[in-house]
Amino acid sequence: MTEKIKLYCAFTGTGKTYFCQHHNGWVDIDEEPFIRLGLRAESMMMFFDRYNHYGYNVITCATPYVLHSLAASKQFEIIIILPSVEMKQEILDRVKERGDAAWAAQLTELYDNFYTYVDKYPYASKKIYLQPGQYISDVIGETLD
Repeated sequence: MTEKIKLYCAFTGTGKTYFCQHHNGWVDIDEEPFIRLGLRAESMMMFFDRYNHYGYNVITCATPYVLHSLAASKQFEIIIILPSVEMKQEILDRVKERGDAAWAAQLTELYDNFYTYVDKYPYASKKIYLQPGQYISDVIGETLD
C-alpha cells in the first residue's frame, strides 16, 4: 500500500505564503488559477502530486472548492490548520492589512459559513487550531511526525 501524500490546507490569513517563502521544500498553491481556467479538480490533485513527487510539501488554502475536490481523492492525508473561533477579527484584520480589500470584504460576509465548513470537514486526518496571535509557522512542526 502506498503512503498517502500529506497535504496541508490552511485557513486564509494564517501565514501560508510567508511560511513557504521562508522554508525550503514548501510551496503554497492557490486554487484560484484552477477555478479561473475552469480546470477540473483532478488537474489540481495532479499538480499537488507532482510537487510532492519532487520533494515539496504542499500548503493550499482550505476552501470548500479545494476540500470538496479532495474528498473524492484517497491519495492525500489532509491536515487542516485553522484559527480558533476567537481569532475571527484578527484574521479579518490580517487580510485587510495585506491590502486585499476585495477579499477582505468578501471574507467578512462569508467568514462564518466558510469557517463552519472547514471546521466540520470530515475527511481531515488532523486538525490544528491556531490560538490568538499564532501563525502556521508556530504549529507546523506538530504535523511533521
